[in-house]
Amino acid sequence: MGKKRKRIIIAIDGPAGAGKSSVASEVARELGYSHLDTGSMYRGATYFLLKNNIPMGNENDVLTELKKMKMDMADNKILINNEDITSFLRTKEVERHVSWVSSLPGVRKILVQKQREIAREGGFVLDGRDIGTQVCPDAELKIFLSASPEIRVKRRYLQLKGNVELDFIRKDLKRRDEYDKNRKAGPLKPAEDAIFLDTSHLTRKQVVEKIVRWAWEVIEN
Repeated sequence: MGKKRKRIIIAIDGPAGAGKSSVASEVARELGYSHLDTGSMYRGATYFLLKNNIPMGNENDVLTELKKMKMDMADNKILINNEDITSFLRTKEVERHVSWVSSLPGVRKILVQKQREIAREGGFVLDGRDIGTQVCPDAELKIFLSASPEIRVKRRYLQLKGNVELDFIRKDLKRRDEYDKNRKAGPLKPAEDAIFLDTSHLTRKQVVEKIVRWAWEVIEN
């Protein structure tokens, strides 16, 4: 019998609009791994709070309500209290509040623990903003994706299928960048051992091919 091939953890971090989720999903498919979109977990928590009219601004109230929330992930869908809420994750209201919700230390503690439990056995591609630095600092392969601000705006516009104005997306990404970089809990920054990859002039296929190649180098060494 041949040697059993190790299953690694791949951490993909980067700012909003860098293409993390779509790239991570394709990398996972190419490797036969599972994809964990951690940003969707924070969006799910944000949607839950908005749906239940929980005032944004009081961390204690937010944490009290989130402890009542049952969140599951299946087939790249987010289920909250057994309801599939995936289609609501990129609404304007969620976009407006998700950075604040995800900056709360208590919220991050709850969701980071869940993310670590899910990824523990390996064979996962995780994407977010602090995967390589906070969630899975021992990940065998860490990538930091970025792109020029205008490219990221256009990508997010296409992702939202033109349902949100370009100017709103431009201002929202700038706001989120500043917020994510300067928050105290899990700030957006590359891990010291991450590979930096500027995707501005690369197709998604090219980005995926690069990461898959790096992954195989790690797996086979």
